[in-house]
This record gives sequence, structure tokens and C-alpha cells, in this order.
Amino acid sequence: GKVPALGLGEHDRIAQTASPAFDICVWQFLAAPLVGATVHILPDAQAHDPLALLDAVQAQQLTLLETVPALIRGMLQEVRAQDNLASLRWLLPTGEALPPALAQDWFARFPSIPLMNAYGPAECSDDVAFYPITEAPGDDCLHMPIGRPTANNQVFVLDPDLRCVPIGVPG
Repeated sequence: GKVPALGLGEHDRIAQTASPAFDICVWQFLAAPLVGATVHILPDAQAHDPLALLDAVQAQQLTLLETVPALIRGMLQEVRAQDNLASLRWLLPTGEALPPALAQDWFARFPSIPLMNAYGPAECSDDVAFYPITEAPGDDCLHMPIGRPTANNQVFVLDPDLRCVPIGVPG
């Protein structure tokens, strides 16, 4: 799912930020060899520190970074004028809901670096849906879309009795 959705190729430098005990470490380790890309293993102290993460993206010229919205918020709070993250092709928020205000703040600081809202780790073993975000959501946006299912996956919105709900109905 991630390889075609993100256009992964031999030019990519993927940040490996997840603990080996956490499900997303699998794609972070294994996607790169499939396409000839490189994996950059970040120690936990670096992967969980917003300023160190900013420095790693720039020093290692990382092109893909997947992290939780709380760390993205921390990165935006720590960002310095000289931080441009020029190598970053995609930032993938994952693990918790992406607040629209955070997406707005991201694009206010990094307007040319898109987000790929990665949804699903709480429900299964990895992301099951992606939604590319290339510009800040409007002020009327209450929830960021989770997007479409990845290859070979289906997404169902269910009621408390596990029956499918109609389009537009919360589940």
C-alpha cells in the first residue's frame, strides 16, 4: 500500500522511528529494500525528541517521516528560522487523529511539504487508509479525512451492532 501511494523509489531515505515492538516498524524496515531506497534508523532518544527529529531530517536528508501528531506539534514549536526540511517529500501523521489545526499550522510553516494522513494502526497491524493533504484545511474543517483503503484492504464504518452505516453517518 505505501509503495505506490507514496511513490517510493531508490531516491528515498526513510526514517525508521518506530520501536521494533511496534507494528509500523515493519514497513519502515522493509519497504526500502523493495525499491532500492535506504532506511535511516533513528535511536529512540532522537525519534521522540522534536528538536532532534528536525535535526535528523535535515542532517540525513530524509524524504519520508512517519510520526504521531503530538511529535509534529512539538516539531512546529521547536522549529527555527533556518529549518527548511527541503528533502522531506512526505510527512505521515499516524497513530492518533490528525487535528485540522495542526495541519493548518504545518502548512503555514512548510507549505510545500505534503501530509499523508495514515489511518489504521489502532485497528489493525498497520495503516489501512491514506489521505494525501497538499494544502491547509479550511477553518470549517472539523475532522481530517482518513482517505481510501490501501491495496487489498477494505474499510467499513459500523454501528454499535457491527452493521454498516450509510455514507455520512457516524459509526
